[in-house]
Amino acid sequence: MMIVVECEKTEFGQFMKFEAITYCPIDLDGINKDMLTEMEKQWLNNYHKDVYTKLTPYLDKDEITWLEEETRAI
Repeated sequence: MMIVVECEKTEFGQFMKFEAITYCPIDLDGINKDMLTEMEKQWLNNYHKDVYTKLTPYLDKDEITWLEEETRAI
């Protein structure tokens, strides 16, 4: 799930952006990374860093090991 939040304000008006409010790894097995742009790869890697950072404090060692693999960089 995502919410819309204010981003930047310019002479053209107030811009908005999406912010994730739920965090779950995206299944990398379903992604053909050769079809992604560098910007899309960067977004996915950044999102997975956020997922890992936000969830690990609530997980045990085995779960962290699983999450580390699921949120690996592409």
